[in-house]
Amino acid sequence: MQKIAIYTLFIFFVFTPYIWSQEPAMLEPVEIFDKSYGTSEMDRAADVVTADFRDGRPKSVWVSETWRILNKIEYERIESKVVDSGVEAENGFVRLHVKIKTVGGTTVQDEVYQMKKTGDKWKIDGLNVLNEEVKEEEKEL
Repeated sequence: MQKIAIYTLFIFFVFTPYIWSQEPAMLEPVEIFDKSYGTSEMDRAADVVTADFRDGRPKSVWVSETWRILNKIEYERIESKVVDSGVEAENGFVRLHVKIKTVGGTTVQDEVYQMKKTGDKWKIDGLNVLNEEVKEEEKEL
């Protein structure tokens, strides 16, 4: 029994720092995307996503087309918070709880980013929106 406890502690102390050390590196692209998406710094968002995320479009085309759409709807990320993340080998996920404002109102939703490690860098490879709740703004007459 004592050998099992020692073995468990050994595994915990050897592998836990490795797992934890990967998560900050995996969170960085999501933080960059979160701060730059829908802003005049959209090119920073393009740098942290894969070509698959951009549907194969060159970064400059993706930035231009996406910015035009977001600008038209007056897209603004108001707040966000990382609520969960996980890593398994070269893949991972990061879940954010976000609040977004557009001309249509305020949206509260969870965003789950699929992460992919290429070389020594993590990039966003996909995005799923969950629990979307739109609160329409009342317009004054």
